[in-house]
Amino acid sequence: MEEKTTALPQDGERAPEEDLPEKSAEKPDVTERQEPQPPAPDEAESEEAADGAAPETEEQTASETEAQTAPDAEEQTASETEAQTAPDAEEQTTSETEEKTAPETEEQRRDRLLHRRASRFPSADESPYDENHPRVIDAVFDFVELLVLTFTIVMLLFCFVFRHSIVDGNSMKQTLQDGDHLIISALAKPERGDIIVFEDYSIGIKKPLVKRVIAVAGDTVEIRVTGIYVNGKKLKEEYVYIDEDVRNWYVYEPMEEFTVPEGKLFVLGDHRNDSNDSRYLGCIDEDAVLGKVLIRIYPFSSFGKVE
Repeated sequence: MEEKTTALPQDGERAPEEDLPEKSAEKPDVTERQEPQPPAPDEAESEEAADGAAPETEEQTASETEAQTAPDAEEQTASETEAQTAPDAEEQTTSETEEKTAPETEEQRRDRLLHRRASRFPSADESPYDENHPRVIDAVFDFVELLVLTFTIVMLLFCFVFRHSIVDGNSMKQTLQDGDHLIISALAKPERGDIIVFEDYSIGIKKPLVKRVIAVAGDTVEIRVTGIYVNGKKLKEEYVYIDEDVRNWYVYEPMEEFTVPEGKLFVLGDHRNDSNDSRYLGCIDEDAVLGKVLIRIYPFSSFGKVE
């Protein structure tokens, strides 16, 4: 019996078709339809878990992205805001500096003062200040301000211009009475016939006295029984008061003619028989004069100018 040998194909060579073994039985023409098998319980649970985890993973990823981008967005917004507000702030500072350095007009100053005054005493309805219809508190403030200003002016005037003096004694009767309140001027220069207040320590006068000027420096004075003569002329003294029981020679006690020295004044009281004056004290210094009597302010019934 002959043995049949088959040559093996070498590498890269294809075996002849006839040498291939024959295929098994032919496939049936109609294949059986296989019903889908339900997934196993474990597989169904794993699929559901996968489906549920997918959205959660997406949401978590989105939240993480937002959390990362939020600070960047805030920083960017803040930087943009600063970039926008920086020029505005510089412009505002520049405008304020210009407003401060610019000269203030009279109308602006008036408005500023009215605004400041109204801000001190704001009303219940915060209504603006109206100078034509002032509020009660504004009226009170104006009154107090006027009172303080008036008091200050009066004090300055009485310290440097005017003075107050009170008559003590009867040496100027009937022109002035004991206890009269007088206003004297410290600026007026004494002249003949003026009533003055003086205080001369050089002749032993230690309190203010009120007398009438009869003669000034350079005048000649002579007293006779018939009257007083200044520069050779007899004075008309309608203001002189003499007690009825006093004799004329006592009132006009004779005095030889003399000349009033420079810087001196010769003074007498209107109540001639009850006055300590230049007949006994001598002439007084002009520097000792405190002021000239202007008006009598008390008693009110005698208020007025003193002559």
